[in-house]
This record gives sequence, C-alpha cells and structure tokens, in this order.
Amino acid sequence: MSRILAAVIAVALPLLAACGGETEPDAQPDPTPGVERPTEADLVAALSEETPDWLLPVVECHAAALVESDATDEELADLADDREEHADLLDEYGCDAGSEVTFHSVVDVAQEGREPAEGQQSVADDLGQRLLVGPAQLTGGEVAEATARPHEQGDRWRIDLVFAEDGADGWQALVDQACRTLDNAQIAVVWGGRAISAPVVQPDLCDNPGDTTQIAGDFTSWTARLVASVL
Repeated sequence: MSRILAAVIAVALPLLAACGGETEPDAQPDPTPGVERPTEADLVAALSEETPDWLLPVVECHAAALVESDATDEELADLADDREEHADLLDEYGCDAGSEVTFHSVVDVAQEGREPAEGQQSVADDLGQRLLVGPAQLTGGEVAEATARPHEQGDRWRIDLVFAEDGADGWQALVDQACRTLDNAQIAVVWGGRAISAPVVQPDLCDNPGDTTQIAGDFTSWTARLVASVL
C-alpha cells in the first residue's frame, strides 16, 4: 500500500465513524459547575415538608419525573431550596398525571360494610373520610387551565379551572348530577384512588355551570399549586 493511500484511509476512517457510527443515547443535562443535582429522595424531602399526607403521592410523582427530566442541576437545586418561588418547574418538567385525574359526583358518605353499587367507588378525602362517588364524568386531560390563586377572603388559596371545549359538556353533566344527588352537593377530584379535593358545589353553580369554576378549600399556596399541577 502506498504512503498516499494509507494517509487517505487514516483520514477517512474517523470521518466515516463520525458519520455512520452508533449514536450516543440522550444524556442528562450537562452538570452545572459547583451545583450537585438533587436526588429523587432530596426532592421528596424538600417538596413534602409540611405537605399533608394525602398529597404525598403527588410529590412523589413529581420528584420521580423531575430527576429524569431535562431540568438543569441548578433549576432542581433552586426548586429544592425554594419550592414556591420555582413551582413553575412542576408544570414544565413534573408529573404528567392529567389523564389519570378524574372528576366524580359525590353520592354519599361511604358506609362501612356496604359495597358500592355498580359504577360507584369508595375513596378517601383529605380528612380521611371515605366518600361514595359516581362514575367519572371527565378527566384532567379535559382541563385547559388550572391556576392557583390567593382567595379573596382570608389567607387561603383557591384553584381556578377553565375546561377545554371537549370538557365543558362533561363538566355541566357532572354539576347537574351532583346537584340532583345531595342537598350539600360535592364533586370529588380523584387521583391515585384518593380524592385530592372534594369541593362543595355552590347553589349558583347548579343554575349555571359554565365552562369555568373555582375549587376553594383549606389550601395553602403550596398545596393549591400541587393540586393545580396535576389537573
């Protein structure tokens, strides 16, 4: 082999390897110098502080998604350090559970030893009480917007919902069903076999459900953001 041919082959082989070789798998974001990427356990600990037990599955779902996401080490460290200031990272990189969240009318308080009727199920609410709920009428996937905002009265927070076009009919059917079921009508928002919220339906909503609503309750700014993040 001539020296010229050998030189050509020596140059060509690396180029061929670069063009036709195996591609590298998608890597995690480049480490940020001086910032250690929080682990899933780190995020669970930071996000679950003073968080009620009934919302811990939401925290765990977010933590698992965040550590595998494209969020940078610095972004995750900021979230762990100040979760409310950086809560928007939950929407951008967190748990996508919208299709798993379902909305039901509350039929009654579940009676111990009494089996739910066909199409009904028993779920625990945020107080540990078990509620008997009817079939799902719509899912979180049919919610166009869910926004946590301070309530006008007191220091509690609320969640404002706007339903997508294909969810508005289901919402109206759900409100109608709830208003015909109990004098103190309730709607349960269920995720993971638990009611993450079970607001009372106000009388004026029974007359005009519309395509927007508010979920009010004993929410802090953090718990309201957590619930809104999975709707």
